[in-house]
Amino acid sequence: MTDTDDSNTDRWFKLVQTLSVVVGVVISIWTVSDTRKKEAEARIEASKTENFERQKYADQKQADAYKAQIEAARPFLELRQKRYLEAAHAAGILAEPSLHTQKELVDARKQFYELYWADLSLVEETDVAVAMENFSMTLRSSPRTEPQDKSLALAHALGDSLTRSWGVASTKTGDLPRPHILHVPSAPITIPPNQ
Repeated sequence: MTDTDDSNTDRWFKLVQTLSVVVGVVISIWTVSDTRKKEAEARIEASKTENFERQKYADQKQADAYKAQIEAARPFLELRQKRYLEAAHAAGILAEPSLHTQKELVDARKQFYELYWADLSLVEETDVAVAMENFSMTLRSSPRTEPQDKSLALAHALGDSLTRSWGVASTKTGDLPRPHILHVPSAPITIPPNQ
């Protein structure tokens, strides 16, 4: 072997050595980069999982709150349903007087007005209040009296108090009518005794 061959071998050896170092550095850089990328992806995935769990918890809390509102509204809505059925029954009898006895008509009229002046006014929505008023106007020949107006206002105030004390949201009860703006007399109302 000649010096030239040794020199070429030496150069090849150095070239391979340099290439090995370069390849090693490139592989190291690529490995570190890949590791960082995987760590970043793992952090993103962990963050997504954490956000998903937070949202799941928030959704559950919201669902529980909604159920609690429904449960709080249940007695109010059951009372409303009962009174609505009673009003519909009485109005149905009064709407077809020829199909009923005089006693049934008297009882239905009495029931209708008991609901109208008090019980139903506690729980009725505005559109039902208007329909009850319209039906009532077909039954009576004279306008409402002041005690009757006060009775409606009292029933509406009692209904508002019930919804507040039960913690019932208006989204569950519908739009409750507000009492009519009434003239408040300076002296208390006196109701004459029955004769």
